[in-house]
Amino acid sequence: MCSKWKILELAIGLANIIIAADCFSLFPQSPCSGPAKGKTIIITASGVLLFGALLAQKQHRANILLFWLMALLIFIGTIIHEILICYFIPTFLCAYVFLLVVMGLLIYRAYIEEVYASTLHKPEGDADKSNKIQSPAPEDAKPPLYKAISLTAEIA
Repeated sequence: MCSKWKILELAIGLANIIIAADCFSLFPQSPCSGPAKGKTIIITASGVLLFGALLAQKQHRANILLFWLMALLIFIGTIIHEILICYFIPTFLCAYVFLLVVMGLLIYRAYIEEVYASTLHKPEGDADKSNKIQSPAPEDAKPPLYKAISLTAEIA
């Protein structure tokens, strides 16, 4: 994976951990526990994204990106639910949802490139084996001849 995507993943992961942890008390206090659970999910997923950008093997990177994208959808859903139950819509919350959507689109582009790179570089020998269908029984060079018999049924 290109280093620009790795730097982008690190920046997005750190930004989500700092903002969702609400160190600066930017989010309004919600009466329900849904947003708190959404924050917990996105903080955990962002930590996994940081781990994936730094230490994960190439075969697991696409799954880590997909996990973060699913956690992002849950988090955006909890924010939208919080906006719907409030009487006022904080400007910061709307801007943060827009920022999350942009982050999600960038991570989705990284996911697409990761999937494309993993399917593009298959070994040559594996491509020939996957296209040829192998029968479970050994094939006979001269199969026996079968006689076709026509059956008709008469209804009286």
